Amino acid sequence: MIGIDRGLDAIHTAQLGSGELLAYAPEPTGGLRYVRSPLFSTFVHEALGCFDPRSTAWEERTLGLIGRDERGRFVRAAGFLRRRIRGYLNWQSEIDGTWRFYGRASGLPADAVSTACAAAALLECPGRAAMERRARHVAAIERFRSGDGLYHTFLAGGRGYGWWDAAGRPVAGFEPVVNAEVLRFLALAGARSAAEAAPLVAYLREQVAGDLPPAGLFTSPLVLAASVARTWSQAGLPDAEGLAADLVPRVLAMQDASGGFGGPLATALAVGALLDLGYEGDEVGRGLAAVAAGRLNWGGWAHDDVVAGGHGSPAWTTAVSIAVLARGRARLGGDA
Repeated sequence: MIGIDRGLDAIHTAQLGSGELLAYAPEPTGGLRYVRSPLFSTFVHEALGCFDPRSTAWEERTLGLIGRDERGRFVRAAGFLRRRIRGYLNWQSEIDGTWRFYGRASGLPADAVSTACAAAALLECPGRAAMERRARHVAAIERFRSGDGLYHTFLAGGRGYGWWDAAGRPVAGFEPVVNAEVLRFLALAGARSAAEAAPLVAYLREQVAGDLPPAGLFTSPLVLAASVARTWSQAGLPDAEGLAADLVPRVLAMQDASGGFGGPLATALAVGALLDLGYEGDEVGRGLAAVAAGRLNWGGWAHDDVVAGGHGSPAWTTAVSIAVLARGRARLGGDA
């Protein structure tokens, strides 16, 4: 349990007074520089939902790993951290209900993944104002919708595109992770019938039925695996068994001899995907051991650059790591 508790403290240390979680991008000469990016704060918010009784993602069994004397403090700390993130996301919203990867009024246009993830986090806000915002956020997401029912990442000059190349030029196409997060938001918001969501569901099932697609906006295919598995789990989408049959072998094929799946975030995302898919084989235990081994002496986990351009956030790595340790140990037994 001490690793989970220390990890949550490490995330609090990385949270600014505004509620933002620190994120970084690489410097040309080495090292990392701070970047404002609401997207990483949304990822931390989502990962910590398993610890928050007010979240639809809460998993009560995770509290069994926390001593009774510390349980109340831990739950309050997780809930407080997540409420501050939602306050920050409200502040970063554009007037039209969208969000930008580099924050409010940045040079980069609004994008569908930041918008979908921030809007999904704000679904947890209570009250009438939150209900009114929900309709505005659904309308904002719809601006990214293409004629065939899939969602562009960015819109610029009247055209939609999926990501950008090394020279910063727009690349046509759709980004699967973006569409998975859009589907998750729309499903959680109750904004789509099964028929209306069918193009997204079919597209994502196709993306994970064979070799996972090459890098786009996200440089590790495990981000897609985690996003799709989480979307099906949280939204209760159909044929979860078929999805698991397609996706579990592809995730397990990426596991190395140490039990890891690459960097610390990629490993945590992979284990989280397996848990969301209902898989509890021996590989999960080995993956959990690899996640635990990635903990640093300050209680958190390291920056892992799975987003294009080397962007990442130690707070995101830490949040996913403590969440999968708690969820995995609650299911499989053992000490987190």
